[in-house]
Amino acid sequence: MRKTLNGRGFTLVELLVVIAIIGILIGLLLPAVQAAREAARRMQCTNNMKQYGLAMQNYADVNQSHFPFGMTYPTNGWKDFGGIACERSTWMPRIWPFIEQTALYSAYDFRVGFYAEPNCSYNNPSAQRPVNTPVSYYYCPSDRPGALWRADPYPQTRGNYVVNMGNDWFWNSAKPSMPYKNDNWKGAPFYLNISTTLAEVVDGTSNTMIASEVICAEDAAFDFHGQLFNDEGPGPGFMTVTGPNSSTPDSCYCYTGGSGTALNTTNRFIPCTGTPLSGDERYQAARSKHSGGVNVTMVDGSVRFVSDTVDLAVWRAAGSTKGGETLGLP
Repeated sequence: MRKTLNGRGFTLVELLVVIAIIGILIGLLLPAVQAAREAARRMQCTNNMKQYGLAMQNYADVNQSHFPFGMTYPTNGWKDFGGIACERSTWMPRIWPFIEQTALYSAYDFRVGFYAEPNCSYNNPSAQRPVNTPVSYYYCPSDRPGALWRADPYPQTRGNYVVNMGNDWFWNSAKPSMPYKNDNWKGAPFYLNISTTLAEVVDGTSNTMIASEVICAEDAAFDFHGQLFNDEGPGPGFMTVTGPNSSTPDSCYCYTGGSGTALNTTNRFIPCTGTPLSGDERYQAARSKHSGGVNVTMVDGSVRFVSDTVDLAVWRAAGSTKGGETLGLP
C-alpha cells in the first residue's frame, strides 16, 4: 500500500502575518543600522578634526608660535614666519607637511597664486596638481568625500574643514592695519593677511575654536562652500555671525552655472543668498550633515560636538580670541 504525506501548508493569512512581522523587524533594524553608521562617520570626522588641531599646534611650534595666515591676498613680497611667500593662497597648503602631505607641499609654489601652474592646471581637471589632489583629511564621511570645484577652468578639491574667522563678516579689503570692519570685532585665530599667535588667544586655548565644518557644494556650482584654496571670499573659513546649521542664509558666493546666474538652490543643506550684505561683506556659518550639530576643534586640540541649539552668545564667545567672555561651550 502506498503511503501519502498529509502535510499542512501556510494559509494566505498566516503568510501575510509572517511577511508583516518581517517588515516590522526590518523597519526597526534599518534606523539602528543607519544610526550606527552615522556614529562611525561622526567618529571618523572627529578624528580628522583632531588631526587639524594637532597640525596647527605643530605649525606653531616651528613658526615662532604663529598660526598660518587664514588667507593671503597679493602682498608685494611679504613672507610668513616660515619665510614662505604670501601670494594668493590659504592656510591649507601651509599645513600640508603636518597632515602627511609633504609631497603636495613640495610641489606647491607659494610665489604664485593657487590658480597658477604648478599649483593648478588651467581647464584640465585630469591633470594632477596640488590643489586638485583629493586628500582623505579634507572630507567628513557624512558629506561627499571626493567633492570637487568644477565651476570654472581652475579645478580644485573642496573640503569640509575650515578655520575660525571670528564674529565679524569677511571683508576683502582687510589689511594688517585694518583687520576688521565693524566695531564689535573680538579677534579670531585666522583672517585675511593676518597671522595670530598662541599668546594672542587670551580667552584661553580650551575656550576658543580653531576649526569647524562646512558642507561641500555641488561640483559644478559656483558656490564657495567647501572651497579650501581660494582666498577670495569666506570659502576656507567660518564665522560666528550666525549659529551652527543656522536657517539664516549665508552671505556667500553661491550660484549655479557660473557667477551671476541662478542661485544655487539644489542643496537644501546650504541656505545662501548669493549676495553680500553690503559692499564686499560676506560670511558663512559652520554646517554639517551630522544630525543636530557640528564638530569643532578648539585651539588646544580637543574636539567637541556643538548642538545646533547652542546659545548664540556662547557660540560667538567660542569664536573670539580676545572677547573676555565668561561663557563657555557646554
